[in-house]
Amino acid sequence: MNKNTPNLFIVGAQKSATTSLYNYLKEHPNIFFSSEKEPNYFTTFFDTFPHNGPYDKRYDKNVIGSAEEYYKLFSNYSGQKYIAESSVHYLYFNGLAYKLKEESPDAKIIISLRNPIERAYSAYTYYVSRGRESESFREAIQNENHRMLNNYEVGWYYIAQGLYYQKVKDYLEVFGRENVHIVLFDEIKDDLEGTLKNIYKFLEVDPVTINNTEKKYNVSGTPKNKITKVIASPLKAKSLAKKYLPTPMANKLKDYYFKILEKNLAKTELSVSDKEYLKSVYETDIKKLSVLIEKDLNHWLE
Repeated sequence: MNKNTPNLFIVGAQKSATTSLYNYLKEHPNIFFSSEKEPNYFTTFFDTFPHNGPYDKRYDKNVIGSAEEYYKLFSNYSGQKYIAESSVHYLYFNGLAYKLKEESPDAKIIISLRNPIERAYSAYTYYVSRGRESESFREAIQNENHRMLNNYEVGWYYIAQGLYYQKVKDYLEVFGRENVHIVLFDEIKDDLEGTLKNIYKFLEVDPVTINNTEKKYNVSGTPKNKITKVIASPLKAKSLAKKYLPTPMANKLKDYYFKILEKNLAKTELSVSDKEYLKSVYETDIKKLSVLIEKDLNHWLE
C-alpha cells in the first residue's frame, strides 16, 4: 500500500451535498484532502473510456488515469490522521467497494444520500445549466438505456444513480457498518452543525468551527434566458482558465464565473406525472434501503 493511500473516501451520491461535505471537512486540521476533488481514479478499473455523451471528453480528461498521477494528489500530506478524497461515482460501480478495500483495508467511508426523485431532477437541471443536456427531463429518462448503451458517462444516468440499496449494501458488507457513515441530504440541509458533529464523532476527531457555511456549491437550475445559455455552454471559460492561468487566479475566475451563472439560473419544479413515475421506479428500492440503513425514508415517497 502506498504511504499516501487515502483512508477516508466520500463516495457519493452525486447531487447529494458531497461538494459541501468536501469543503467543510477539508477545513479540519486532521483531514488532508486531495488537491483535486473527484479524481475518480478507481472508476477507471470499472468504467469504459472514452465516453460519448455531449462534452464527455472534458469529463474523461479530468479523470485521473494512472496510479502515479493519483498519488501525486496527496504529495503535500503532512501527517494528518486522514488522507481523504471525494469521488461521487465510486458509489455507482459494482465492485468498486471491493477495490477500495483492497487498496485501503482500514478506510472510513462517508455516503451522502438524497431522495432519489429529487436527486435525479437536480442532476438533470445541473447538466442543463452547464450546457450539456438539451432534452426535456421526460425525454432524458426515457433515453437513459440508450445513453448507457452508447457509453455516456455516469452523470447522465439520472435514474440508475438513485438505485442506492445494493450499492450501499456492498459498502456496509465490505467495510463493516462501523466503518461506514451514512448521512442524508436533508440532515445536512436542516442541521449542518449536528451532521458535522456526528461525522467528527465517527472519525474520532475533535469538532471544529466551519467558516462560510452559507456558501452553496454546484447549484442546479435552468438558464433564465438565452444569454445565460450562451454563458453556460459549453463552459469554455472554466477550461481555458484552468489551462492558461495560474491555479489561484484560475480558481478565483472560476468562482466569479459560477457566481454570475448561478444568479441567472431559475429553479423549476418536477412535474407531477414525472414525480409519480419516479416514485413507482424507486419505491421498492427505497423501502429496502430504509431497513438496511435503519432510517425512516417514507418522506421520500410522499
